[in-house]
Amino acid sequence: DKRVHFGLGHDSVVHELEIRWPSGIVQVLKNMKADQILRVDEPSK
Repeated sequence: DKRVHFGLGHDSVVHELEIRWPSGIVQVLKNMKADQILRVDEPSK
């Protein structure tokens, strides 16, 4: 299980989340609602 938990305090939205994968790919997710579980897969090159 590779889950990561982020505490947002009183915020209800994550405006931007940047993921840097071991392969060097950078993935940016925007405007995600709080209180959910997201599955994020590494994009192909």
